[in-house]
Amino acid sequence: MFIFQPDRHSIEGFVADLAPRMTGKVLDVGAGDGNRYRTYFRHAKYITLDCNAAFSPDLLASADKVPLPDASIDHILMIEVLENIYNLEETVKELARVLKPGGLLVATAPFFAAFCADNIDYWRFTTNSVRKLFEPWFDVKMEWRGGFFSHMVQDAIKYPCFRFNLYCHRWIGTSFSFIVRPLGLFALFLDRRNKHEASKRFCFGVNIIAKRKQQSPTK
Repeated sequence: MFIFQPDRHSIEGFVADLAPRMTGKVLDVGAGDGNRYRTYFRHAKYITLDCNAAFSPDLLASADKVPLPDASIDHILMIEVLENIYNLEETVKELARVLKPGGLLVATAPFFAAFCADNIDYWRFTTNSVRKLFEPWFDVKMEWRGGFFSHMVQDAIKYPCFRFNLYCHRWIGTSFSFIVRPLGLFALFLDRRNKHEASKRFCFGVNIIAKRKQQSPTK
């Protein structure tokens, strides 16, 4: 079920803004069942990749071993997945392999974010770490997502979700989401108006627009 979170709301806006530029074959890496972002790519051939067979993805595979030919994908979507991948450099290299030169890899990565699960949550990211990870294969643009106020509200929402397992209680979770939505939207509004550098120290994470370079790095 859906419970409003400022971070997810920000990510939805980020994807919605960039989706019209992503035409042709779009590979959603770590897509799950694909229902979250599929509607943004009705104009494209939307392909899901996930390592969990329960989601019935189009491609059942891990992100570091994509079963596709070189330069066969026009664009890649990768939303809140990087933190769950241990071998990051191999994965980014593999995604660069299947992506056409000039294609976009649109991704998000967490910075201040609640711990997800023991067996899949490895990393948190800054703009510095993202740049070093992607720049051998991509021209990278980044922006911080969120800020102090929305970060505080995000934590205030996530804690009861985990503490009381609200995702398993439909009516309580729906009512809770309805109550916290105005507070979350107001916090995002405050952060958009807050231009102070201190706010960046409390961001949710990083939005990434990485354009595949024409040439691969020399070995």
